[in-house]
Amino acid sequence: MSYEDAFGADLRDAFVKATRPCIVKFASREVGYASVAAAITYVHRTLRREELLLECNTCFDGEGRRISAEAILKVDWPEA
Repeated sequence: MSYEDAFGADLRDAFVKATRPCIVKFASREVGYASVAAAITYVHRTLRREELLLECNTCFDGEGRRISAEAILKVDWPEA
């Protein structure tokens, strides 16, 4: 939106049209508290055959750092 405000061109629509969603599985040595808590909750609820909760999931925030090609293990392209 900042680019559009400054230059009058909508980059978001062009990006959405040129890309599609994917799920990227990658290795990282940077494990935060939220990731460990989500993993423990997932294992606990799975072993007890309980319904999985939102707390069994987490999101990665690379804080603008790129993920190297060597760290990428798998890319899934879900059907739209």
